[in-house]
Amino acid sequence: MSNNIQFNPGWHLALDMKNMLDISEVVTKAALEQTESRGAHIREDHPGSDAECGKVNVIVRQNEQGINIT
Repeated sequence: MSNNIQFNPGWHLALDMKNMLDISEVVTKAALEQTESRGAHIREDHPGSDAECGKVNVIVRQNEQGINIT
């Protein structure tokens, strides 16, 4: 058996950790901006869906200040 890092899933997960944290922040911020329940994103404080919200796109950008949602 070889000690090649190519077959070490823990090593690859460690390398991907920053990307996984960035994606987690994006999903959380986008969910907090949402004012309806749709698909897998269900909010108890906004239980219904809104046809107009389904026409809106969420744009995520990262800059020096952090991750911004518009």
